[in-house]
Amino acid sequence: MATPPPVIHQVIVEADPVRAFEVFTAIDRWWPLAVRSVLGSAATVGFVDGQLVERSAVGETAIWGKVTRWEPGVAVELTWHPGRPRERASQLTVTFAATGSKTQVTLQHLGWDGYDDPVAARDDYNKGWPRMLGLFHHEARAGLGVET
Repeated sequence: MATPPPVIHQVIVEADPVRAFEVFTAIDRWWPLAVRSVLGSAATVGFVDGQLVERSAVGETAIWGKVTRWEPGVAVELTWHPGRPRERASQLTVTFAATGSKTQVTLQHLGWDGYDDPVAARDDYNKGWPRMLGLFHHEARAGLGVET
């Protein structure tokens, strides 16, 4: 069976690439931990020491991925395995490109072979990432004082 193709989604945010990168990587400000958490809704998530880490209120940790590229205003890339073993990770790349005074943010998610059902995993993420990018977009607008 062939590997499913990458999931690719884009959003335009009203910020320059550096600011868009800052908001995206301040993931704890917009990620919906109440519904998308490994450890529970009272947790936090953020980039710490080259990893994306979720921490519970009682100090438990769950590694969601390892950063493989960190270029502020250009790209962030990481392995992606929230709630899964790191050896079964997929790959997430988010790029930031200026389009006038705004930024086009492109999210690409690939590497489905580590999933028991690669096609179903890809389909789930293809449905879920637009919602996550919508939350990021909302946070970028709110952080700039733009009416939503």
